[in-house]
Amino acid sequence: MNAYFESPGVLVLAFAAIPAAVYVIIRFRRVREQLFSAGQRGWQGSRVTEAISIRTVFFTLSWMLVCTAAAGPRWGTRLEPVREQGAAVVFVLDVSRSMTAEDLPGNRLEFAVQYASRLAGELSGIPCALVVFKGTAQLLIPLTTDRRSLQDGFRAASPGMISAPGSVPAGAISTAVKAFPPSLAVSRYIVLLSDGEQTQGSLVEAASGLHAGGITLLAAGVGTVSGAEINAYAGSGNVKIHQSRLDSVLLEDAVRAAGGESRYVLAANPGSAVEILERITSGMGGTKNTVYASRTVKRYPIFLAGAIMAFCAALVAGGVSWKRS
Repeated sequence: MNAYFESPGVLVLAFAAIPAAVYVIIRFRRVREQLFSAGQRGWQGSRVTEAISIRTVFFTLSWMLVCTAAAGPRWGTRLEPVREQGAAVVFVLDVSRSMTAEDLPGNRLEFAVQYASRLAGELSGIPCALVVFKGTAQLLIPLTTDRRSLQDGFRAASPGMISAPGSVPAGAISTAVKAFPPSLAVSRYIVLLSDGEQTQGSLVEAASGLHAGGITLLAAGVGTVSGAEINAYAGSGNVKIHQSRLDSVLLEDAVRAAGGESRYVLAANPGSAVEILERITSGMGGTKNTVYASRTVKRYPIFLAGAIMAFCAALVAGGVSWKRS
C-alpha cells in the first residue's frame, strides 16, 4: 500500500505535545502536594488531579491528531476523472514466427519495425514504451522520451528474443496496460502492430477492458490477406510449411471491443500512419481530454474528526471529574 505524508515535518509538532503533557501532569501533582498538607489531603485533591490528567491526555491526543491531519496523510488509491492534455503511447510489436512472412517489403516484422520507428519519430516529446510478444509478452522499453533507447528496442526486435513459441496478443495488451503508471493523467494509447495470429488467449476479451481504463487501442494490421508461406519450425532443422495470412477480422473485432476512439488501419495502406498520428495528437492542442487517473486518497478528514472527538471527550470527561471534586 502506498502510504505517505505530504508534509512529514509537521509531525514533529505532534510528538512535542507528549513531553508537554507529562510536564503538566507532574507539575500539577507537585503543586497539589504543596497546597494540601499532610492533614488536609483527601479525596478532593485526587479528584482534581484526575480531572486535570484526563483533560491533559485528551487535549494532547486532540493536538496530535490535528498535527497529523496537517501533515497530509495519504494512503489507498481510487480512480478520479482528470481533465488533461498530453499523451503516452505503448507500442505493442508482434515478433512471432508468422511475422517473418515475406508478403510485405522485407518481411512483416521489418515493415512493422520501420512503421513503428517512423511513428515514434513523429511523436516528439511524448513518452513511449515498447512491448514485444511471441508466446509470452515482455516490456522491453518502459515509458520514456528518450528516442534513442526506443529506436534501439525496435532494431533489436526479432523472433529469437523470446523463446516461448506461439502468439499471445492478449497477454501483450495486459502487459501494455501495466506499462502505464497508475497516476499518469494523460491520454493513453496502445499501438498494436500485428498480423492478428493468436495461439492462446483472447485478444478481443483483453481489449474489452481498455476503454474503462481510459486507454485507446490503435491497431495496425501487418501483412496481406493472401499471405505468404513460412516455415513454422525455422531454425530447428524441421520443416512445416504454413500459409500465414493477415487476420483483419480479429484485429477489427478487438478495436470494436475496445470502444471509444479506437481505430484499425491496414499498415500497408498509404496514409495509415498519418491517421494514427492524428488520433494521438488530436488531444494535445487546446482541448483537454477526460482521463481516469489513480490518485492517492487524502485521509486528513479522519484525523480531524478524531481530533474533534478527543477535544469533546476532554471537556466532557474532565468536567465530570471536576464537578465531583
